Amino acid sequence: MLILDGLAKTYRGAPRPALDAVDLAVGPGSFLALLGPNGAGKSTLINILSGRCRQDRGDVRVAGQPLAASNPALRALIGIVPQEIRFDYVFTVEEILRMERGFYGLRADEAHLAYLLERLSLAPKRREKVRSLSGGMQRRLMIARALVHRPRLLLLDEPTAGVDLNLRHDLYGFLRELNGDGLTILLTTHHLEEAEELCGRIVVLDEGRIVADRDREAFLAMAGDHLTLDMRTQGQARIRGLFEGKGVVTEAGAGLRVVFPRAGREPVLAALAEASPLVESFQILRPRLEDVFLELTRKEPGLA
Repeated sequence: MLILDGLAKTYRGAPRPALDAVDLAVGPGSFLALLGPNGAGKSTLINILSGRCRQDRGDVRVAGQPLAASNPALRALIGIVPQEIRFDYVFTVEEILRMERGFYGLRADEAHLAYLLERLSLAPKRREKVRSLSGGMQRRLMIARALVHRPRLLLLDEPTAGVDLNLRHDLYGFLRELNGDGLTILLTTHHLEEAEELCGRIVVLDEGRIVADRDREAFLAMAGDHLTLDMRTQGQARIRGLFEGKGVVTEAGAGLRVVFPRAGREPVLAALAEASPLVESFQILRPRLEDVFLELTRKEPGLA
């Protein structure tokens, strides 16, 4: 569905390229997370795909054809949800969506319009001016506008930035539904748990280059074959000795953390059973996407 071949971009006066010979192939129906620290090149890549800037070198192909501003039919295959909320606020929700279809030369599709309004909880607001909507509702409208022309590739640039937890989980369900229906989705996010929960493939950019590109399970396996036991306890000192020698034991808030090899879990579980009278709560965690991300980039996971 999307192929980047040697994509390169250097901004005037910049000390290094924003993108440095990026190669990427995204198949139809994929749900891909594009991650990276600040300045990694993610926003530049999204801006090139959306036509907001041009690459210096390299090619972009969508559905097998070169992406060009002179090919509006090909541009219509892409839906874009940028970070910034941008509307002409004098129009109503429904007017915004109808005009967006018109920009692509498409007639009204009442069934699809009704579906988007209902699925994104915008139906009660359809005749309200955009300026009267809350930030969360405006974010929903951004997504509806990106989908109103039925694209085959959806670019989501921090789609849940600044939204509450309920809206975030509503959008998760909707995105899974869209992807299940065959829509190809490319997501950038600073919520690493969001990428881990939604995406089947993880790509990490750092300093304009791809430093990792694997499916989710293979990506998580890069953190090593270990597990983490987090416990909230009434007396760390009294039970710490039970876990010594079975893993790396550290204090964590009002409890203990034990990092141990998966193959060595039986002694840890036996120690946990012995310590249970003093354990208020516990959880056993597999390696997280954040662990691998930090190892690859050696930076805090603030994403641009």
